[in-house]
Amino acid sequence: MTILRDEENREIRDEESILECVYRYYTELYTQPKISSVESQEQVKALTLIDHRVSKEDNLQLMEVPGVEELRDTVKNLPLDESLGEYGLPAEVLRELWEVISTCCLEFIQEAWHSKQIGKYNIGAIIKLNPKNEKREDLRNLHPISLLNLAYKLVGCILEKRMKDIIPKLVDEEQIGLIYGRSITNNIVSLGLCQELAVAQREPVIFCKLDFVKGFDRVQHSFLWATMRWMGFSPTIIELT
Repeated sequence: MTILRDEENREIRDEESILECVYRYYTELYTQPKISSVESQEQVKALTLIDHRVSKEDNLQLMEVPGVEELRDTVKNLPLDESLGEYGLPAEVLRELWEVISTCCLEFIQEAWHSKQIGKYNIGAIIKLNPKNEKREDLRNLHPISLLNLAYKLVGCILEKRMKDIIPKLVDEEQIGLIYGRSITNNIVSLGLCQELAVAQREPVIFCKLDFVKGFDRVQHSFLWATMRWMGFSPTIIELT
């Protein structure tokens, strides 16, 4: 990167200033602001509107210590040819040497479930700035992506598969993005039907689109975990995530 434009559209060219600008921008973006007492009360009110939908049986299913068969299936379904994490170990190696390192791998996964943690050396990631469009020099268009270690991916894939049967009863039908079995095109179809209905019935209608700037980057983890607790998730699962 030889040129960068900061938040105020100022052009930066020297390497040291570019690094300082990137560091400052993402430090501010990922620093959770202090929550006022009023905001805290509003969050509590919001939580009380959430139903306790995660049952005891759901938690037992999620908390069950993985066995060798489940781990083997997870390894077989790991996506290949992905960017490497901090350790540089790809899924291809794990598949190829499965018979050799399966015991060690199983011990790690089971220890994670028993201790409720993956270990600080396994949760590290390499942050890559991925441009969202052709304007690569605009700092606001550089989306940070975490290249995770394989150990972290294994735990995540196991939880993801177990959650597939639980998520549909937690997320309303109106939420279609990032949900297995649902497509964002459903919203496009729904908007088209609403327009046709409004025209047919000669009713005035307003469509409002809200887009939160860096919405996913600004999620407060403390509120996210509080939401999971209110839904009924076990502390074991919350700590693993």
